[in-house]
Amino acid sequence: MIACNAMSDWDFYEGTMDSDRAFIAVDLSLKTHAPLASHPTRLQVRFAMLQPREDGLRSAEEADAVFALEDRVVEAMACAAKAMFVARTVAQGYTELFFYVPADQKQAANDPPAAVGRVAPYELEWYVEDDPRWDTYQELYPNRYAIQSIMNRRLVQQMTEVGDQIAVAREIDHLALFSREEQAREAARGLAERGFRVDEPHFDEDRWSLQFHRNDSCEGNRPDEFVFEILDLIGPFDGEYDGWGSVVVKG
Repeated sequence: MIACNAMSDWDFYEGTMDSDRAFIAVDLSLKTHAPLASHPTRLQVRFAMLQPREDGLRSAEEADAVFALEDRVVEAMACAAKAMFVARTVAQGYTELFFYVPADQKQAANDPPAAVGRVAPYELEWYVEDDPRWDTYQELYPNRYAIQSIMNRRLVQQMTEVGDQIAVAREIDHLALFSREEQAREAARGLAERGFRVDEPHFDEDRWSLQFHRNDSCEGNRPDEFVFEILDLIGPFDGEYDGWGSVVVKG
């Protein structure tokens, strides 16, 4: 898959679409800039997969053909309509690509077949709509659970690359931030009840930081499980989770 923005930061997460499984890929780097006033028009281009899995996701047999067509569409719309590629969904037997384009390129955006050319045996469908606030991008951007799952996956990959034995339980350090001391202390009580060793809250500049620790493995889904547990505990107190880390275990 081609990323048009040299500074792009693409990643994916699993979600749902009308109760069906969906995989959503998003350029995370655009979050701090969205919406871009220069690109107020949204273009969506989709096509039905020919051999989707029973759950509607992309099959291994068709993956190469689907990737090739996605790349063609992204390249063609970038050239023909200065389209900025921001997200992709795969669900219900369809691949759908999401772009934002300049207002003066709306006519060009409304004719993807002219830009892409022959795509048989696939058939393109498309939709163009004004979306100056980038509402659709905001909707597709991962929520706090999904973004943390992405960060967990990246961190575990880094640990594996340096030889960490991720199946071995070790003390993992966590950090959460709060706007008020009483929020930090209420959250600390809940965390302690769930087996975390909690340090005293510390005021730093304009926020209260709370460090806490617990022995856990980093294998499989365990990072998502313990982070989601933390998010559930600190959420009622408007806590902001600032991530986790541990020493490298190689023995």
